[in-house]
Amino acid sequence: MLSPTLRLHNGAAMPAIGFGTWGLKPSDVDTALRAAVGTGYRLFDLAPVYNNQREVGMTLAALQAEGAVRREELFLTSKVPPMDACEPGGVEQNARRTLRQLQTPYLDLYLVHWPFCVRNGSPTWPPPISYQLGYSAAQLRETWRGMERLQEMGLVRAIGLSNTGPQRLQALLRAADLRVPPAVVQAEMHPYNTQEALRRVCAAASPPIAVTAYASLGSATRPDKYQGAAHPVLLADPSLMRIAQQQQTSPAALALAWAVRRGVAVIPKSAHPERVRANLVDSAAPALAPTRTLTLPLAVAVAVAVAVAVAIAVAVAVAVALTRSRPPRWRRASLRGSCCSSTA
Repeated sequence: MLSPTLRLHNGAAMPAIGFGTWGLKPSDVDTALRAAVGTGYRLFDLAPVYNNQREVGMTLAALQAEGAVRREELFLTSKVPPMDACEPGGVEQNARRTLRQLQTPYLDLYLVHWPFCVRNGSPTWPPPISYQLGYSAAQLRETWRGMERLQEMGLVRAIGLSNTGPQRLQALLRAADLRVPPAVVQAEMHPYNTQEALRRVCAAASPPIAVTAYASLGSATRPDKYQGAAHPVLLADPSLMRIAQQQQTSPAALALAWAVRRGVAVIPKSAHPERVRANLVDSAAPALAPTRTLTLPLAVAVAVAVAVAVAIAVAVAVAVALTRSRPPRWRRASLRGSCCSSTA
């Protein structure tokens, strides 16, 4: 089964359900990616700070050599970290290093991982406050010029941003010398953190900007110092669990379907083959209701028609129930949730 797709402003079809690699141990990469490709995943979300790009590249190269998938069928996303993004020439250097690790001549999507700078040499990740140099609109614009050059050189086919709020995104879009607008913005998004303002800015942009959600299953793996003892656990939410039981599915499937039904791409991660499959198969059907932002492979069109009515009811019920039970709005630290694709 293949994922439905989102059409980017460069004409590329980006799978709406991808495979995240944050937190995936290098020793688990081969098993997880083979399960993912075999299930039908074609988008893989990567980053240098995940410390597994080399292993991902080795497995994907092996799968291509075995005939399991062709490069043109894959959609590879990676990111420039802030310690490289703010260094002269750092954007291109990181991109070329990533291409070597992934054994590919181009990336389908390249993101600015964070809209601020970090000094090199940090002893930990996320870096201590003393290593964080903060946000500068002028510096982000300079970083973006490096991103634009990469697309013009053909090393990447689309560029975008991650962990960038609506005001900073609007500031970049207002730049008089902007040559290539962002194709995608990636942000933490789930029923507890709906990112309505960011989605409105992306939808109103010309051309519109696609949105990818990370941590779609909540952020249980975020370090305690960024979430506190009272941090709610999305997959344990009583409303979500009740609806999942009624629909004979899992809370994870409902949480993913909630995002996909809204026209947002998701990048769940799991090292368990059965969950890898469930994250794609169980979350795809609710995205099938009529919408111009999604296209669906013909092979699953018959299954779509059967699922539409139930899908709409489930998506509405989830949104209503979770809104009623939603905890107070979180106070966000500068790196709070900046690192994570969600885990099933």
